[in-house]
Amino acid sequence: MKVQNPIIGRARGSAGGMTFCKNYDKNVARAKAFEVSNPNTQAQQTQRNFFKQLTALCSDFSEDQLRTLFPSKPKTMSRRNALSKQIAESYAIDGTEKNIDFANIDTLGNAPVLDFGVVEFESLGISYIVSFNDLATNYPSLSDNDVAVVLFNVTKKAVSFSQETATVSTVEYELAIPSGWSPNDKLSGVLLVLNSKNGEFATKGFGKVQVLKRPARKND
Repeated sequence: MKVQNPIIGRARGSAGGMTFCKNYDKNVARAKAFEVSNPNTQAQQTQRNFFKQLTALCSDFSEDQLRTLFPSKPKTMSRRNALSKQIAESYAIDGTEKNIDFANIDTLGNAPVLDFGVVEFESLGISYIVSFNDLATNYPSLSDNDVAVVLFNVTKKAVSFSQETATVSTVEYELAIPSGWSPNDKLSGVLLVLNSKNGEFATKGFGKVQVLKRPARKND
């Protein structure tokens, strides 16, 4: 892909081996795709199935939730595409299958990162609980800030972004079990510190509240 010089103006359509189009206010030239002898190899099928998983998962996030996760709009792609690219970094390969590794998703969005310390997710049988004592101890200036959690059901390969509230100072965050989930399902998740305080998140809602701090990826 090549970005055109704006001096030549807007070019659209195809010429020779190139196709011209507009992408986020840029002139973009791409080489035309030529027919291949085998357009449906096992590797291609694997990759298509993986992107189907990504598309299905990311479609579960509303536009308001995406605005909460991405306070700054990405410059070269939509928030949903940025989320898809981020989640795509967490995958597992088993033979010819490539799947989202839900347990390995440890950050979301583009807010500034912070060392949250140990964050634990567990089931109480009638609810889920998230514990974050390190966060409360190490950052007393965030005590009144609301927290949110994106829960991943590793067993069912599902996601839930709850608007239930807690603050950093509570050191624990209890959530109702989402419909269709089980107390025995394996959990993981991403804890997020919001710019709202003392329960404002519950009244303001997604889109109007933004993530203030998120955990960094462990492998970055």
